[in-house]
Amino acid sequence: HDGQQTYSNIIYLSSNQSVSIFPVPSNSGFTVKVQSPETFRYQVFSASGQLVDRGTANQSVTVGNEYAQGVYTIQIITGDEVVVRKLVKE
Repeated sequence: HDGQQTYSNIIYLSSNQSVSIFPVPSNSGFTVKVQSPETFRYQVFSASGQLVDRGTANQSVTVGNEYAQGVYTIQIITGDEVVVRKLVKE
């Protein structure tokens, strides 16, 4: 070890209220709405961390219709902001 430290890029995690997801919990799909004029990207991970879904959308998208029961994490990326929320599929 040479004593030098390196750092990864800082990603701003936001609890931004301009993102709404409903219904949670759901037994079908989840509607994700983003109050932003920009296109947003999303990634959905299973409880074990496996990527199960991803894509891009403009203002809203429905995800999760085909997901198995369980808890998932969704990351919504707009510009330099990352919003992380939990999804519960019943």
